Amino acid sequence: MQLGGDLDNILESLNIPIILLGLDLRIRRVTLMEDTPLALTPGDVGRSILDIQKRLGIPDLEETALEVIKTSSYKEIEIPGKAGRWYKLRLRPYKSARAKIEGVVLALLDADVAKRALLQLQDVMDQSLVILDSDLRVQSANRRF
Repeated sequence: MQLGGDLDNILESLNIPIILLGLDLRIRRVTLMEDTPLALTPGDVGRSILDIQKRLGIPDLEETALEVIKTSSYKEIEIPGKAGRWYKLRLRPYKSARAKIEGVVLALLDADVAKRALLQLQDVMDQSLVILDSDLRVQSANRRF
C-alpha cells in the first residue's frame, strides 16, 4: 500500500497551499503553489518558519502557531496577497493517529470574492457596521462606523 504517494497525489490535486510544521515550527511538508503568499519550495522543507516568516508577510505567525499547538485550537487569519487578492490562512493542530499533537497544519484558502463582496456591502450600508473576531478585535468596519 502506498499511502504516502496517495496522500501526496490528494494534496496536490486539492490545489490548496498547505504547510505542515512540526512542534519545533520547522517545515515538514509543503504543497507547491506559485503566486500565493505561501509560495514555498522543496528547499524550504526543514527550515524554521521563523526563517521565512518575514518573506511570507504574515504577522504573529509564530505566536499563532504556538497557540494552536498549546491549546489544540483552530485559528484563522485573513491576509492580503499579491495584486490585492485576499486569503484566509487556517491553522489547525496536526495530530498523530493516537491524537497526539505533533505540529500545525497551515492551509491557505482563496477568500477574495467573499472579501470584496463584504467590502462593497460595507461601503453601501447606511448604518454603522463593525466586524469583530472571536477575541472581540476589530476585523473591519464600514466608513459610517
